[in-house]
Formats: sequence, C-alpha cells, structure tokens
Amino acid sequence: MVYLAAPLTSITAVVKPRHLRVIRPARVQSVEPSFSQVQLLQAVIEGFMDGILIVTLKGEILQANSRARELCNPLSISGQMPSPIWQVCEALIEGQKLFPGQRIMPEVEGMIGGVNLRIRVRWLNQNLDDQEDSSPEFSCLIITLEDRQQTLNNLAIADTQKYNLTTREAEIWQMRLQGHSYQAIASELYITQNTVKKHVKNILAKRREN
Repeated sequence: MVYLAAPLTSITAVVKPRHLRVIRPARVQSVEPSFSQVQLLQAVIEGFMDGILIVTLKGEILQANSRARELCNPLSISGQMPSPIWQVCEALIEGQKLFPGQRIMPEVEGMIGGVNLRIRVRWLNQNLDDQEDSSPEFSCLIITLEDRQQTLNNLAIADTQKYNLTTREAEIWQMRLQGHSYQAIASELYITQNTVKKHVKNILAKRREN
C-alpha cells in the first residue's frame, strides 16, 4: 500500500473547477431499485461525523452528506468543486498511473476556508485500484473531510470522562491536543507555565494508571 501524504501547499497542479452537480449513478437498471439504493447510501453516509463525498472522475457529485456540504459551501465559487479538494483527487488518479496495482491513499492536512481539514481520497470500490477490469467511465472516488479541531475536541471530551479529569485539567488537555504551547495555555488561562506543566503531569499520570 502506498500512502501519499503531503502539506496542502505542496500540491500545485492546476485544476479546472468542477461543478457540484448532483447526478444519478451510471448504469441504472430500473428507477425503483436504484432510488432505494441511493436512499440507503445517503442514510449510511449521513451517519458519519466527517464530511463524505462520492464523486466521479470528472468531479461530478453522486452523493454528499450534510457535513460535507457544510464544509464545502464556504469554499465553493458559484457551486464549483473546491480546488484544494479536487487536487487531492487528482493526486490519487495520477498516483494510480505511477504505481499500478498498488493501493494509493493520498492524504493532505491544512487550513482551508478557516477550517483545519484532513482530506483523504480513495477509490470507492477497492477493485478499482487495479483499473484493469473496470472502465474509468464508471469509477468513483470517496472523499473524507475531517475537521481536525472537532476531532481533537471530541478526543479531549472522551479523555475527560475516561480519566476523570478536573475542569481545569480538561481545559488544559484540550489546548495541548490542539498543539498549544505551555506559554500559550498559561496566557489564555491566566496561570503560570509551571501550573500548566503540573496539570499536564497529573493528566499523564492518570492516563498511565488506566
């Protein structure tokens, strides 16, 4: 398996905007079964906390959950696919040509539209990794949009409950998970750096005990 991870700024390919036009999946046999499958797929992806997009190789949206629409709307211009997201899709498509037969999973993290996003792209059908028995016309990509701040906040809440952290420890732990320095935490909470370090030491001790 080949992982392609890089800072957002390292992807410099010029990509034409892709329209966020929702279309029905290709090769529909009958209206009733296809509609049921689309409803089922939509219900499944709506259950994810992350944004989920299913797109064609032309950038046409087949499915998108509410979180994906929420994250993409501020980034879109006149309803077009956000360029930073499509660039990661292109990395997968081009990477598959460079590493045929291997599973390519490009991943990019960076500030996009004021949100710290982690973007992951993969083939919707794992069998499409080989691209031997499937026509690109019917290939689809699944895009995951993870709000890193939300993920870290959820992790801090879970740790607070699991390790029985105090209110002050929970505040400090959340900021540490977000990458704040001891000095930044001390300034934000109006306490000394030594106090911050003491709380962090207590938190780590609680984690080790469990």
